[in-house]
Amino acid sequence: MALLIASVGGVVEAKAEFPQVSVYPLSQTVDAIRNVLTANVCISDVFNLYAYEFKLYYNSTVLNGTSAAPGLFLEESGQKPFFYIVSFTDHYNSTYGIVWIDSSLEGNILGVDGDGTLATIEFKATAPGNSTSLSLRDVKLSDPNENPIPYVSFDGTVTVLAKNTENPSNTANTETVAILTIILIILILIPIPFITRKMHKKPRSHTIL
Repeated sequence: MALLIASVGGVVEAKAEFPQVSVYPLSQTVDAIRNVLTANVCISDVFNLYAYEFKLYYNSTVLNGTSAAPGLFLEESGQKPFFYIVSFTDHYNSTYGIVWIDSSLEGNILGVDGDGTLATIEFKATAPGNSTSLSLRDVKLSDPNENPIPYVSFDGTVTVLAKNTENPSNTANTETVAILTIILIILILIPIPFITRKMHKKPRSHTIL
C-alpha cells in the first residue's frame, strides 16, 4: 500500500489511497508575456462524488485570470451539474487572485467514481521572469448524503520566461532567405570577368590585298 505525503484537508499528514485533487499540469512554463495558459483542477481515485468546492489562489502580479469552466467529470452521472463561480478576481488582496468554485449534482442520484477534470481555468501571463504557485485551499468533497470525502491535494506551479522563445519556423525562414541571397549574389558576379575580358579584347587585324 503506497503512502502519499500531501495536504490532507489542510493538514500535512501521511495517508494512503485517498482521492487526489490536483492542479494539472503540476508544473508548466509560459514562453512569453501575454501568453495564455490552462490549468485543470483534476480528481482521481474518488468514489461516489456528488459535490465539490475549492479555492485556487495565484499571484496576480504574475498571472491574470481570464476564464473558468466546468470539467466533464460530474457529467458522467448523466446529469448536467450545478456549477457556480463564487468568486473570480485578480484582486483578492494586493498580491493574490482567487478562483472559488462550487459544483454539485442535483436530485436523488448516485455520485461519480474514478478520475476526471473538475474545472478548467485559463490565465494570461503578465510578468516575465517570475513564477507563482497555483494553490488549492479549502477543498471540500462530499457524497450524496453530504458526508465529507477525505482527500489529498497537490498545488501547481507556473513559470513565465523572461524572453520570447524564438519560433523555429522563423529561424528556418531566415536561413532560407540568407541562402537565396548568397546564390543571387554569386549569379550576378560570375559573368563580370567574362564581360570584362570581352570588352578589352584587341580587334583582329586584316590584310588588304
